[in-house]
Formats: sequence, structure tokens, C-alpha cells
Amino acid sequence: MRAAYELLIAAVGAAGCWTLWFYLYKEYRASAVREDLFALRGELFLFAADGAIAFDDPSYKELRQRLNAMIRFAHRINLITLIFATRSARHNPGRDVSYAEWLESLRRLPQDTQEKMEQFHKRMLFRFTEHLISGSVSLMLLLVLVQTTIIVRSWMRHFFAAKAVVVDPTDRAISELVDTLHVSTLEKSACEEHYSSDDLDLQLV
Repeated sequence: MRAAYELLIAAVGAAGCWTLWFYLYKEYRASAVREDLFALRGELFLFAADGAIAFDDPSYKELRQRLNAMIRFAHRINLITLIFATRSARHNPGRDVSYAEWLESLRRLPQDTQEKMEQFHKRMLFRFTEHLISGSVSLMLLLVLVQTTIIVRSWMRHFFAAKAVVVDPTDRAISELVDTLHVSTLEKSACEEHYSSDDLDLQLV
């Protein structure tokens, strides 16, 4: 009788953990990344409103659409999606045409505006990488490994150099994982689905 009771308690606990992880925490993560990307899109809007770039400029419109795509499909992004997107990109190495066009349009902008637009894009990928890591134990362990490597490298520089190099190991690690994890393949997949849908824009709120 006691064994059956303990088994029932364990089953209820496991079901509770499963519900917490796959429903409540997953929804929280999706809402959190969407809120941050909406805020980033708001910054982009204010950047244009201040006259730094025209609202009808192709580089502004494209970056806004890419933000919309990431906002729209945030709930579907996880490690499994990343793996499939990366494998698909390797077997079908077609160019991300809209991204290539966006880069081309940036070259026509003043240098400081171009750098600011690139910064917006990098912040988007950085936040999405954080989103990916927070939903995967494997990626969390990878983050710790990269952080440790960065801390050791920083300590070695400090030991052998006269001047210490101060870095944030977490931010540096996530920045490195943006390229290592090929997060841009997720951006490409999200944009392809977004452009093929009928609702091509999310209104700024």
C-alpha cells in the first residue's frame, strides 16, 4: 500500500513538472521574448521617427519584417527546430535573398545609421539565442562550457598582459553561440514562413 502511494505521488509530481516545463514555462518564455522583441521594434520605430532613417527605406522595412517574423514564430522555436533548420540549410544552401538585399540596402546609408541598424539586428539574434538556451538543458550546459572557456582565456590574458581585459562572460558566450548555433538559419526559416503568409505585418502597439 505504501509503495503504491509513493508511486502515485511520484507520478503526480512528474506530471506537474511536465506541465510546468512544457506549458507554463514554455508560454512564459515565448511571451518574454516577444515582449523584448516588441520593445526592440519600438526602438527601431523611434530611431526612424527621429529622422535617422525614412520609414519607407528598404533597410528599415526589411528589418521590421524580420523582427515581425521572429515575434510571430517565437513559440515554435526550440532546439529541435534549430537542428532541422540547420540541416535543411546544409542540404539546401540557398541564399537568404531578403537578407542579402537588406545588407545591400544598408550600404546606401550613412555609416553611423548603418552601424545602428546592424546593431538592432545583432540584438535580435542575441535575444533569440538567449531564448533558445533558456529552453534547453543541453544548451545551458554548452553555455556554461563556453563561459568557462571565456573566463579562463580572460584570466590568461590578465596573467600574461600588463592590462586586464574586462569582459562579461555571459554576454560574450551568448554572442559566440549566435554563430556557433547558426541562429540565422532560424531567422531565415521564420522569414520564409512569414513572407508566405497573408498577414505580413504586425501593428506596433
